[in-house]
Amino acid sequence: MASPAVLAFLVAALLASDAPPASPATPAPLPPALSGRALGEELQRAARDRREEQAALAQERQRLEALAAEIERARAALREETARLQALAAAAAKAPAAPPAPARKPAARTAGLRPGAKPPPTPAAVAARTVRNLRPEQAAAMLAHLDRAAAAAILREMRAADAAAVVDRMAPEAGAELLTLLARSPAP
Repeated sequence: MASPAVLAFLVAALLASDAPPASPATPAPLPPALSGRALGEELQRAARDRREEQAALAQERQRLEALAAEIERARAALREETARLQALAAAAAKAPAAPPAPARKPAARTAGLRPGAKPPPTPAAVAARTVRNLRPEQAAAMLAHLDRAAAAAILREMRAADAAAVVDRMAPEAGAELLTLLARSPAP
């Protein structure tokens, strides 16, 4: 196989032999002559196009400068927020641990009761008693429309067998979500 340099030389030689000899006496064809008026119009059009292009470039430059200024303001705000958060983190690291929470006072619903007296039922217990008297299909439909935390509180107050019958009639996703809430929240 021949080297690329040899191939290039051969191609150049072939092209030179096929091309007619250039005559120095024949100049390149000139474009058709423009009248003075047409030449003036062409120059005016070119100047107008140049002005429009310069105006568009200036407008784009202004837009980019405004965008750069906005970005710089956002960066400055981020630097300030970062410094503030770092100061808060440093202060939190230096601060002593929070004191233990004070002992809880008795709930308002049990305050003033005789010792050993049964406290009044909670709102969730009252709702659970109502739901227990419904058919499981009706109870499931009603609990599906409630807030998940409220529905879980009601189910917690029901007997396990009654709650299971209601959850069984619910959509699987809703039932799983309620059971997750029941499992994660502490028993009263």
